[in-house]
Amino acid sequence: MEVKGTSVRGTLEFVDKHFPERKQEWLNSLPMEAKELMSGLILTNKWYSIKDGLVLPIHAISQLFYDGDDRNTAFIMGSYHAEQTLTGIYKFFVQLNTPWFIINKGIGVFSNYFRPCELDIIRLGKTHISISIKNFPGIHETIESSIEGWTKRAIEISGGKNIETSIPKSLTRNDSTSEIIFKWD
Repeated sequence: MEVKGTSVRGTLEFVDKHFPERKQEWLNSLPMEAKELMSGLILTNKWYSIKDGLVLPIHAISQLFYDGDDRNTAFIMGSYHAEQTLTGIYKFFVQLNTPWFIINKGIGVFSNYFRPCELDIIRLGKTHISISIKNFPGIHETIESSIEGWTKRAIEISGGKNIETSIPKSLTRNDSTSEIIFKWD
């Protein structure tokens, strides 16, 4: 399983932004392959091991800064990345569209960041959306939580209120698919 360099670099940028004084401690806590990756030049268009580029670095962030809660850490990081993406150069575009339109576009982008995988919208309504994740060998709960956090924040930024999320099915729990559900006012 591989992840695009843009996501790997995003993890490094998260540490730089939130814990710059402890960055070296974080790097030193990583296993050798992940540490070498995070310490080197990360090319945004290159593909990297999802384990070394996301799962292990997120786990280390969790252990050092978020009481060992990998799911919450990944959720927070996903939210941060949505904030960075959707309030910058895309801010005007986001303000002109509805939450479900933004999520529909975002899911298309997610599919380009992981390989192999299939991300689809399986239910779509004015105030709800369901995302399906299939054919994602080696998926980890942190990846699901990151997608959940990104999507929830994207809904908030595009005008959704009182957002509820759930993951009733998960590839990590041996279901045939992961399903992430979002409901909002």
